[in-house]
Amino acid sequence: MLGSCAASVTSLDMFPIIQILPAFDLVWFVASIGLVMMGRLVFMNQQYNSMLVLLATLTLTWHKSSSQQAIENSSRANRIKILSLNVSQLGNDTGIVNQTIELIKEIKPDVVCLQEFGLYYKWPNVDAVSRDFSDRIGLSNYHFSPHRGNIFGVATFSRYPIDSTHLIYNMLSFTNEGWLHDLNVNGQQLRLINLHLQSFNLNGSMQYDKRLTPIQVIDMQWEQIAALLAKDQAQEPTIIIGDFNAALGSIHLNQFKKHGYINVAASTGNGLIPTLNWIPLAIDHVEVSQNVHCASYCLDDRFPSDHKAVVMNISF
Repeated sequence: MLGSCAASVTSLDMFPIIQILPAFDLVWFVASIGLVMMGRLVFMNQQYNSMLVLLATLTLTWHKSSSQQAIENSSRANRIKILSLNVSQLGNDTGIVNQTIELIKEIKPDVVCLQEFGLYYKWPNVDAVSRDFSDRIGLSNYHFSPHRGNIFGVATFSRYPIDSTHLIYNMLSFTNEGWLHDLNVNGQQLRLINLHLQSFNLNGSMQYDKRLTPIQVIDMQWEQIAALLAKDQAQEPTIIIGDFNAALGSIHLNQFKKHGYINVAASTGNGLIPTLNWIPLAIDHVEVSQNVHCASYCLDDRFPSDHKAVVMNISF
């Protein structure tokens, strides 16, 4: 919690590295519960136990947004199911591709947003790959257009027509991209932003002569969010979804709250649930505008990826 508090009020110009600290809030929450149990067995000290319980509770509370709840039993006509997943480049394995497709078909989403999607056959024809994936999951409208020279990026598949698409950012040699799509859902526009913010892959790229530092990554994430929010049109129902590579409580995530967005996981009490399978971190998020309402939200850990899939039903 202290990490989130510090990150939310600390300017990037002063100590940008502090923005990494909120990622450890979940670790502290889990560890504090363990310490409470150990305290009962070893110390039998009620004051010690009470302090740890208080700190764990404060951490949980910090991650539960005080903003308007995104859950609502809505009678709105437009209801759609959205799935978002970082597929981890599909392991460059057609077996993983097949398993991923079968799970998507089982869930039956109306919209699928994938990060680190890319070539698994017909090198280097990225359009053939996205068309094949589109046909196999039964969503006929799609967009996949990575930076020229890249073979991985973000891909969006939709049951509804994609009226227009706008590039927010993409980067040579990285899988990080942000694309804005205007979906035509039964005659009403839904603005969908599928993003993958700069990751803490410090190996650099063709654009850099040396490896990136964590501070450079944080600065790049800030620039990408600024480019995204520059296209903000609050009057349109908007969903921003994907791999943010940032934890709740960071100044990056707080920018969305300042622009009136609701973090769905936080507002439904799921802010501390990890979205990674092997590390207790929550870095995959959904931010929705005030005129988008969430009927259900869950994470699916069956996919062959180091990320869990975010599955949600929304109405607007």
